[in-house]
Amino acid sequence: MSCSSLYMPHDGDHDIRQAFRKIIHNVVSTHKRDDGIRYLKTVQRLASDAAKDPTRQFRRNNDRISEEVVRPSGVLEVLLEMGFRSVVKNNDEYFSHAGGTLNKNLRIGITMLQETLECEGPKQSADEHRHEQEKAEKKAAVETLLKKIKDDRISVRARVQRERQSGQYEKGIPPRSGTVKPGKIATLQGSDANPCTS
Repeated sequence: MSCSSLYMPHDGDHDIRQAFRKIIHNVVSTHKRDDGIRYLKTVQRLASDAAKDPTRQFRRNNDRISEEVVRPSGVLEVLLEMGFRSVVKNNDEYFSHAGGTLNKNLRIGITMLQETLECEGPKQSADEHRHEQEKAEKKAAVETLLKKIKDDRISVRARVQRERQSGQYEKGIPPRSGTVKPGKIATLQGSDANPCTS
C-alpha cells in the first residue's frame, strides 16, 4: 500500500466537529459566561444520559430543560445537532435521541462540549477570582473611609472638650456657632481701664 493511499486531507469527522464548534461558540458568546457554561453543562448531562441509555426521554416542559435548553438562544440547536428529536407522547412533548447514524453526532457532540467546558472553565474561575478581588478592594476602601470619618469625629469631639475646659480656641479652627470669643474691653480711657478712676 502506497503512502499516498494513506493520506487524507482531514478526517471524516472534521466537518461535524467544525459545525459543533460554531454552534457551541455561539452559545458561549451570546450569553453571559456563567449562563452559557451552565446551559452547555445541562446539554452535556442530557447527552451523556442518552449515550448510556438510548431509550431515555426528556420532557420539554421540564423546568430545568425549559429554562436552560429551550428558551436560551442557540442552546436547543446544540441538542438537535447531536441527534435529539422532538416526539409527542400522551399529549406531552419529549426529546429523545434518534439513534442510528446520529450516534456519531452524539459521541462527537459530547466530546466537543467537554473540550469547550475544559477550555472555558479556567476562564470562568479567573473571572470569579477577579470579581471577588474587586469586591474585597471596594469593601476595604469603604471600611477605610468609615474609619477616617469615625476618627475625625473623635478628633472634633476631643477639640470641643478642650475648648470648653480652657476657653481657648485652637488656631486655624473657627469657634463653634453660638460661642462668644473672649476679647479685650476698650473704653474712652483706654483698653481695660477702669472708668471710675482717673
